[in-house]
Amino acid sequence: MSRYLGWRKLAMLLGRALTWTGVQTFASLVATTADINAGTFDGIVGGTTPAAVTASPLKAKGPAAVTSFAGTVSTSGSSTTITWSSAADAILAGYDATNPTLGTTIITGAIKQASVTRYVVSWTNSTACVVDTACTLAAATELTSVQLPISVSVNSAGVGIGVKNAAGNVVVGGVAPIESGILTVVSDGTVANPKFNIVRTTDGGARAWSMDVDAQSDLVITDVTSGGTLIEFKGISHNIQFTDANNILTGGLTAAGTSAAKVLAMGTGTMPTAVVADAIQMGVAEYNSGTGDVRLNIYGESTVAAKTAIGSGKVSINGAVTSGGGFTRQLAEATSGALSGAIGSIAVNVPSGARILGVQLRVDTAITSDNATKTWAADYVNTPTTAITSGQVFDANTKFNAIHPAYEITTGTVTITITAAAGLFTGGVVRAICYYEAIDTMASL
Repeated sequence: MSRYLGWRKLAMLLGRALTWTGVQTFASLVATTADINAGTFDGIVGGTTPAAVTASPLKAKGPAAVTSFAGTVSTSGSSTTITWSSAADAILAGYDATNPTLGTTIITGAIKQASVTRYVVSWTNSTACVVDTACTLAAATELTSVQLPISVSVNSAGVGIGVKNAAGNVVVGGVAPIESGILTVVSDGTVANPKFNIVRTTDGGARAWSMDVDAQSDLVITDVTSGGTLIEFKGISHNIQFTDANNILTGGLTAAGTSAAKVLAMGTGTMPTAVVADAIQMGVAEYNSGTGDVRLNIYGESTVAAKTAIGSGKVSINGAVTSGGGFTRQLAEATSGALSGAIGSIAVNVPSGARILGVQLRVDTAITSDNATKTWAADYVNTPTTAITSGQVFDANTKFNAIHPAYEITTGTVTITITAAAGLFTGGVVRAICYYEAIDTMASL
């Protein structure tokens, strides 16, 4: 027996709103704008073939961190694979059989060992994921939180190629940031070097600069337009640092001296054994292979057997490194200490056999004496011509300069005596600077 609905009955049934519970599947669906605005959508626009979406504005809002879990996690020793005891927890962290979420932040508790933070780079199965960096998690390690990213991009093979995670880190070329608060550009190995490009299109044409890390872990900044290298930092152990105080540090230095600002600080290195045409070479090394006398060494293009070394108040012209030796021009500075008695002494200690070129004297602290005659004289000890000056007054900041016209070759360690014209000194300080030339001893065979 068949039953048929009349047109009136069918029209009444079709006019009613359809209601259902649970998940329903439709081969096709037409929804109004009001329907879409009133709900949410979880799926692929265009079915199995993604279609374009236009939205204004397009806003991605990540979910809150999950902090309640049914199970625990662990690793087999030190590993990049984390195993989940609960498949439900893995789903909370982004596992899905066909469309898993990558870039999820996993933070473990600190009960069994130190807390670790890792990022999901792939899912092996419903209870195992691969993270960015190996870690060691004891059996039944508790989870502190997992948080899905704000957005993630994958290629046609499902490999993560970009992410913005809940902490605001943006990664291009992968899903795991190197550290918090930065833009990370990584390579998946399909290209030689990961690069970050800056492009300028003004001045009548495009111009681009590229930063990349090559196979030797060197940071290279290149002018893409011309193909020329602008700056190259060779390896992490031979770095160049530009500090907040505008200091430039080279040779592995991590800091300049106290209070340094706008200073170039160079660490010691190995000096060259060959010249470079049409160039000079400079480097920092211990003078004549000694210790405690680091100097700046300058080499011309003719030979590395001769260099100029500057440092410690000295300028030296050196022969071959293996021979040592050198002709140096330098200075010695000292003060008298508080003057007392008829004669004071300044231990400038110019070495024997040196040639004194000149001297400067200054009264640092006003001189006093027990006599009405208020003048003093200065003389060398252990030079052919001993007299330097006389008739100098006691006043502070009294100065005397002299360039010696004759060869003052020292016959012993030189000091300078300060003598009162009459009576005895009762106070005062005199400073002396001696400029001289000397020959450094050659190295022993």
